[in-house]
Amino acid sequence: MKDKKDNANALRSGSIISSVSSGFSSLFAILGGVCCWGPLFFSILGVGASGGGALGATASFFGFIAPYRNYFLLLNIIGLVMSFYFIYLYPYYARAKGFGKEPAAIGCETCDPAVSRSFILNKIIFFISLLITIGIFLYLYIDTGQIFTSWFPI
Repeated sequence: MKDKKDNANALRSGSIISSVSSGFSSLFAILGGVCCWGPLFFSILGVGASGGGALGATASFFGFIAPYRNYFLLLNIIGLVMSFYFIYLYPYYARAKGFGKEPAAIGCETCDPAVSRSFILNKIIFFISLLITIGIFLYLYIDTGQIFTSWFPI
């Protein structure tokens, strides 16, 4: 009985880590591309960086974020890899380390329903953040011709 409880606790902790890393991955993808799509969004609204008010100040903030674009995109990729590990690989490694006698299958089919629901929710969050990442990377490639900028400007 204790082995089953340890298995569920190990899988819950992996579930929490995967959802947090997926959320941060989405945030870093958006921050990595905001220097390119942010001014486009505000120009559609008719607000320029020199415009007054809160929207103009926000539009001018995007130029400040541009040098950090590579770091945000790199953190995005690290978050996606962490999410993938804790959703798809961690249950097997938890089983191999002795967290329970029953197999810790992908999707946690053998766990209690609460853990199974959280894994389904984490998979949905993971694929939404993956779609956001792919969309941002495509936009950056179409807009600038490259995804990452030069690390050391000449």
